[in-house]
Amino acid sequence: MLIRNGDIYIGEFWRNSFHGNGLLAFSNGDFYEGKFAYNQMNGKGIYHFFNGDQFKGEFVEDKFSGDMSEYSEAVTGEVYIGQFLNGLRHGKGKLTSKTG
Repeated sequence: MLIRNGDIYIGEFWRNSFHGNGLLAFSNGDFYEGKFAYNQMNGKGIYHFFNGDQFKGEFVEDKFSGDMSEYSEAVTGEVYIGQFLNGLRHGKGKLTSKTG
């Protein structure tokens, strides 16, 4: 499905909504592959940023959330594995630098 803003969705639908497994390619070069519910990223998925950063884990209403999720930064080489809430690092986690 080509969306008016230039984004592209490929995946399952339910009641005219992105629902189930899918891939959403954003016009800015980012893309998400994973679970959707009612047009939002909900459930397990991977968000790939245009700059090479990547988030793997749980999404709730389009935001990073959950335990044991992983955010890796392409430029710095840092990797954070831990808890997220409302799109932010929140709670316990481990941040590893490029040099260890």
